[in-house]
Amino acid sequence: ALQAVGGEFGFSVILGAEMVGGIVAIVFSLFYDKIRWIFPPLVTGTVIFTIGVSLYPTAIKYIAGGVGTENFGSAMNWIVGLITFAVTFGLTNFTKGITKIGSIFFAIIIGCVVSIPFGMIDPSSIGEAAWFSLPKFMPFELKFDPAVCITIAIIYVMVNIQLIGDLSAATAGSMDRMPKGREVSGGIMAQGLVSILASLFGGVPTSAFGQNVGIIVSTKVINRWVFGGAAIVFMAAGLCPKLSALLLMIPQPVIGGATISVFGTITLNGIRILVKDGLTPRTCTIFGVSVAFGLGIAQVSGSLTGAGMPGWINTIFGTSAITPCAIMAIVLNLLMPPEPVEEEKRLHVSDSDAEGEE
Repeated sequence: ALQAVGGEFGFSVILGAEMVGGIVAIVFSLFYDKIRWIFPPLVTGTVIFTIGVSLYPTAIKYIAGGVGTENFGSAMNWIVGLITFAVTFGLTNFTKGITKIGSIFFAIIIGCVVSIPFGMIDPSSIGEAAWFSLPKFMPFELKFDPAVCITIAIIYVMVNIQLIGDLSAATAGSMDRMPKGREVSGGIMAQGLVSILASLFGGVPTSAFGQNVGIIVSTKVINRWVFGGAAIVFMAAGLCPKLSALLLMIPQPVIGGATISVFGTITLNGIRILVKDGLTPRTCTIFGVSVAFGLGIAQVSGSLTGAGMPGWINTIFGTSAITPCAIMAIVLNLLMPPEPVEEEKRLHVSDSDAEGEE
């Protein structure tokens, strides 16, 4: 969406809309407790499932070398990516302790070593980068276009719904519970504040990174000091371009090979949340239809760009499978009547009898 806005209106309009979107996110967080009932486990589980599935192509693109690169899909990219995956898989499933928890980290190191003979690592960028660089306050003018601000504001609401799914997946997968209201509202507010600050320093907004959710679920590491340490590393990379260049040296096939295994974990956590209260006909209908719309629209390029279709429709709903899936799940959950309690009890009893006979 930001690429479409920038191409037509310029970067300054992006920054202005980004600030408005951050404010919308903060307002959303303040009223989250009032609208929390709109996001029951059925909705969040469906969104989490779609997040996991939608990440699969991302991992494959990484393993293949990155879309647009000269050697995209080459044998050497797949060799490096598969070796990295094998190391990650082996350390995760056949070791214990630090090697199990740090399987992705160690696999990335080994993957980088393997990629050296293929010429995938070029250290020249480190020498060219500066040692220190401070961010500039307001390096670009902020411009506010009403139409763009409204469009981005709506997108920020959709991004917040995705964030609810990411937070739910991380909490359910690592602590076996759904997140509390204050935890979700705090995460949404933090994202909004960062967005506002980024607009003032000429940066693009941040959003929840589904890959990291998979890592959290796989390692079960939820210590705040760990995430604080990661934040310090990124701050240091922002202030020291040489460190940024070092991180950027990691080949994309290595990143893809190290992370593809965790995406399936996100999908399975969505399924766990869905089946926790039993799979009723109502649940299956809402889940199936929502995922069909979400993944279907995302996989058919241009399906929302035909004659008579406003451009903002594709910008909001055609750029990600998560948005149409979430909207459909929320609407169907509100429209479909709840199933009779007696019917649900009868189904559970029937299932129990069947298990007993087996």
